[in-house]
Amino acid sequence: MTFDNARGSALESAAALDVLVAKSRCSGEEVLSGKDRLWSVVSMRVGLIQANSDYRLQEGNPG
Repeated sequence: MTFDNARGSALESAAALDVLVAKSRCSGEEVLSGKDRLWSVVSMRVGLIQANSDYRLQEGNPG
């Protein structure tokens, strides 16, 4: 999974939670724990992707 795919999946999942709220299936408070968990998992995956990437920015290299 690439960084863009991880980000896209996160946006889709967050949007699904927002749809549940918009359709009054859940309250905003009920989806907060799901969004927090989603943020944590996606942050971890992005970190793993970056750590194992063939291309890494090294200190001192212009971005």
